[in-house]
Parts: sequence; structure tokens; C-alpha cells
Amino acid sequence: MRKRLANGQQSDRGTSEPALSGWRSAAMASVAARERITACPLPPIRGLNREQASAYVGISTTLFDEMVKDGRMPKPKRANGRTLWDRHQLDRAFDRLPGGDVEDGGEWDVEV
Repeated sequence: MRKRLANGQQSDRGTSEPALSGWRSAAMASVAARERITACPLPPIRGLNREQASAYVGISTTLFDEMVKDGRMPKPKRANGRTLWDRHQLDRAFDRLPGGDVEDGGEWDVEV
């Protein structure tokens, strides 16, 4: 039930909780908009476009293009006019990159 408050605003809450003031709601909307813009949720789809594929691997599109060219990342597939990278192939290519393996005995290993 919507209630009209003394300041002329309406609230879906009970009368004991006033609506947010104008500046506060604008600030919260600004934070929400920034989070929507900067968040990069990965889609549950298998075929990723160039931007999604580079974000999935965690690198810039420029570096991704370089890695595709030199063979460290897979070449794309073509579906009609779309260029897509297979997420599973990206996983395998990422696993083949040097470093981070348990058997490497990295510099962060400490004997206890």
C-alpha cells in the first residue's frame, strides 16, 4: 500500500519509515548505475564474442588478439556472421599458460 508522506513523497513502506531524501536516493541510484556499468558478469553461454572472451580470460582485447595470433589462445569459430570463441577451448588454453601450477613450486610455497 502506498502512503503519502508529510513531505509529499510516496512510500511503499509503512508510515513509520519515511522515503529516502532526494539527494540520498540520487546517490544510491548513482552507485547502482556504476555497479551495473563496471560489473562484468560472465554469461552462461558457451560461445563468447571477442570482448566477452577476453574478459573471461581476464585480459584486454588487445592482448587477447595478440595471444590468438601467436597461438596461445584458440582461433574463433564462425556462426553465420558472428565470430565466437568456445569457452571450453578458452579454459584449455588458459590451463596451458605458464605458471600457477602446483608442481611448479612457486615462490609463495613455504615449508611449515
